[in-house]
Amino acid sequence: MIEAASRLLRRDGLAATGLRTIVAEAGTPWGSAHHCFPDGKDELAVAAIRHGGAQVLGALEHALTEGTDIADSVRHWFTLAGHNLAASDYLDGCPVAVVALEVTPGPNQLADACAAEVRGWTNCLARALTQAGFPARRSEELATVIVSSLEGALLVARLSRSTSALTVTADAMATLLEAPDRPDRQ
Repeated sequence: MIEAASRLLRRDGLAATGLRTIVAEAGTPWGSAHHCFPDGKDELAVAAIRHGGAQVLGALEHALTEGTDIADSVRHWFTLAGHNLAASDYLDGCPVAVVALEVTPGPNQLADACAAEVRGWTNCLARALTQAGFPARRSEELATVIVSSLEGALLVARLSRSTSALTVTADAMATLLEAPDRPDRQ
């Protein structure tokens, strides 16, 4: 049920995804939704956000192990995101961003879950940048820029039904990381 909810949320968003639709997509009995998620749709949505966020983190971790250097790893992460988007016929956006755009910022379980996932990706990338030789503060800044750029590029790619925005943005991020005036190279 969580996987079905994650899939529907990334395609249709929170408002357009009803609990009955999730149950039907999952192929589970109606009663199981209330049994497993007694607090309703929001509780299930939080679990789905965490599930989708873990998939994004897994792709990032995979890219970090596959890349020849940090710039290549970031480029690979963007490429993986592009492949996933294209494979869904440009229907599957980010499993967190679609919901994050619909919820009211501030203390609520959905906004908190979205923020926690984005923070997890940013922290993972910041650690990798530090290991690659960037100072800690600069690593945090660059990780924020890269995650934000990925999210924006995914949106443009989804709207244009082309991965071009992801490719161009990945190249820009790689260039930023390869720049000769990097702080660790001075």
